[in-house]
Amino acid sequence: MSHRIGIGAIAAVLLVACGGSTETAAPATTAAPATTAAPATTAAPTTTATYALGVEVSSDLWPRFQAARDSYVLYEDLTFPSCAIGVLGAARVLSFTSEDPDDAELLLLEDCIVAYETKSAADLWGKKVDQAPAFFYASDVAPQVKELLEEAIRAAAEEWGNYGPLEYWVAGLDVEAA
Repeated sequence: MSHRIGIGAIAAVLLVACGGSTETAAPATTAAPATTAAPATTAAPTTTATYALGVEVSSDLWPRFQAARDSYVLYEDLTFPSCAIGVLGAARVLSFTSEDPDDAELLLLEDCIVAYETKSAADLWGKKVDQAPAFFYASDVAPQVKELLEEAIRAAAEEWGNYGPLEYWVAGLDVEAA
């Protein structure tokens, strides 16, 4: 599948990845930003600002939006855009490759951002797991091949760690059996 991404979107992704911001100007405010009380943890306090439309946006929502948006642009994860299309429509969501939502839209997208974050937290790819790999064999694979392959995979997992979840699909020489 081929995707066309504008230079502006790529620059924005690189800028965000390096710790920068894609915002070009601070939004006009009707009141000074209010700071919520710091939680009883070591996390930084969350600040909010009330904007011209009377919309209050949490300061941590922008980077969370950018991570959710970039998950599609960089990794083709459709969790966020699929949800966002139902909220703002396909044309507006597509425009996020070159522009940001306004504050009111950002608040409407918060549930989609949370859905993306929940899925990402549950994603085990690249993490050590206790779950043994699953093996699937075509009917023409010899029992000795099955035994030796599984033994080799177990030895590798003991040596370097068991990352997954993994599935091994093994075909023999017979096309029909595969």
